[in-house]
Amino acid sequence: MSVLFVTSTGAGSGKTFFSYSLSQSLINQNKIVDLVHLVPDQQNDLFDGNYVPDLLPSKILPVSQFNSFFQEIDQSISLIVKVSDQISRDDLKNLVQNSQGKIVSLLDFSNCVDQIDHLLGLDDQLAGVVINFVTKYGEFKLSEEILPAFLKANISVLGTIPENRTLLSLSVQQISDILGAKFFNGNDYSNQLVEHYMVGGFGMDPGEMIFNTLDDKAVIVRGDRPDVQMSALSTEMSCFIMTGGLEPIEYVKYEANEEQVPVLVVDSNTLDTMDRINEIQNFSKFDHPKKLNVGCELVTDNFNFEVLS
Repeated sequence: MSVLFVTSTGAGSGKTFFSYSLSQSLINQNKIVDLVHLVPDQQNDLFDGNYVPDLLPSKILPVSQFNSFFQEIDQSISLIVKVSDQISRDDLKNLVQNSQGKIVSLLDFSNCVDQIDHLLGLDDQLAGVVINFVTKYGEFKLSEEILPAFLKANISVLGTIPENRTLLSLSVQQISDILGAKFFNGNDYSNQLVEHYMVGGFGMDPGEMIFNTLDDKAVIVRGDRPDVQMSALSTEMSCFIMTGGLEPIEYVKYEANEEQVPVLVVDSNTLDTMDRINEIQNFSKFDHPKKLNVGCELVTDNFNFEVLS
């Protein structure tokens, strides 16, 4: 049996992404996997205010029940334990020792070196770290600053995961909820993910040329611009966000239905809507089957699975 405790030094480092993606990767390798959310015994709110994605079978387990649970499970199972940030270091170290498990800590690329002193307190129970959200132009900093710092501290880097737009995306329904938009049509396709945002407007080139540069996009445009809307509809897109509280003409509605493109209508103008969208990524969660597929690929390609042997 291999037991891996997935921790982090702060919220938003990617424990959920990694725990689920690693579990799916092992399942794809024909391994039997149990995924556990380890929480404190006393919960004053719903699972630390976090969420349990309905992507893989999993169970929520208080600290006090872990040892008895561990004694009863099949020894052929790979056990992945996502550890709540609210669990003390002492409790965690006791559970790791009793189960002869290992700890992997998820770190944010932006501040991972700052966490080294904290990680040293886990002693030899720490198998290593996974550095998440490595930016597109961060490879030099990673190789010249970050990896040498962890090498000097004698902490193994088991994986480096690049940023990925799919994992940072939201569904059309989530965007509608955040913006307070109403569905003009397309409710049946509200689970589509939006990875890019484009603003429709004037330009010297045909609209199709501009809109064709990105797929899985939301096009933000005034509701009274059927010329821009029809140009966008000739390309791959996830939804419209029509501003100014203006609904599109009937022909645009017909074409949007034919292309299965939802139309959201917001009362705010285009500039104010874009200001709100600039912050929308902060609401992203690991909660979509497409994200699990992408996450599985990222972990399979960028994680050292030997730590589980």
